[in-house]
Amino acid sequence: MASEICSSAEGCWVKALEANGESDSARAARFSIVACDFGHAEACTEVGFFYDKGDGVEKDFVEATAYYRRGCEGGHAIGCTNLGVQYLWGDGVEVDESKAVGYFRQGCEGGDGLGCTNLGVAYRGGSGVEADDAEAARFYRLGCEAGNLGGCTNLGVLYQRGEGVKQDTRRAAQLYQRSCEEEYAMACANLGVLYEMGAGVEEDHGESVRLYALGCELGEPAGCTWLGDMAEFGKGIAKDLERAVELYRQGCEGGDEGGCEQLERLRR
Repeated sequence: MASEICSSAEGCWVKALEANGESDSARAARFSIVACDFGHAEACTEVGFFYDKGDGVEKDFVEATAYYRRGCEGGHAIGCTNLGVQYLWGDGVEVDESKAVGYFRQGCEGGDGLGCTNLGVAYRGGSGVEADDAEAARFYRLGCEAGNLGGCTNLGVLYQRGEGVKQDTRRAAQLYQRSCEEEYAMACANLGVLYEMGAGVEEDHGESVRLYALGCELGEPAGCTWLGDMAEFGKGIAKDLERAVELYRQGCEGGDEGGCEQLERLRR
C-alpha cells in the first residue's frame, strides 16, 4: 500500500508526481490519495482529476466532487474552480449556478486563471449572476493576465464587438495573436476573420486562409466552415467546391451551425 512506503504529505506527493511522470496513473492516484489524507490540498485536487476522468481509478463524479471540495477547502485554487465546474454541469452534485459562480470567484481570487475566465463567462451569459459585459471583460482580463488563453480570446471577442469595452479591433487582433501562438484554436480562427475583413490588421486573404486552416486543424469547427467559404468563393485560395463542401461538413460535424447551414444551402 502507498501508506507503507511514504509517511508524509510531501513525501507521498513526490511519489505521486514520479508515478505521473512514468505514466502510471493507478500508482499516482494511490499516492495522491494518501497525500491528500495527510492534508496536501493540491493532491486532493489531483485525486479529483483522476476520478473525474476515470484515469487510474474508476470514473466517479461524486468522488471527484468530494476531492475537489477537499482541495478547495485546503486552499488550492484549482480545486475551487473545478468544484465550480461540477456545480455548473451537475457532475456529482445538483446543478447550482450560484454555487458555481461562488467557487469560480474563490478560484480566481486564489490565482487560478481558469476560475477568472469561467467567472467572466458567467457574467457574459448571466449564469448565476446578472449579465454584465463590463464585469465579463474584467474577469476575462484577469484570466488572461494569469495565463489562461480562453480569457485572452474571450476578451478579444469583446474588443472586436465593442461589448463591455470600447471597440478596438487592433487590441482584439493582439489578443487573438497571443493565444493563437499558443495554438488556441478559436483564437486562430477569430484572427483569420480580422484578416479577411481588414479589421485591426491589414486585409490579407492568404493569411486569413492560413489561420482558418490552422484553427480547423486545431479543432475549432468554425475555422473549418470559414475556410470552406474561402474555398467556395475563391478568396485567398483557388475555387474548389468539392473541398468547400467537405470543409462545411467538417464544421457541421464539429458542432458549428454555420457549417450545417452552408451544407443545407448547397443541397437546395
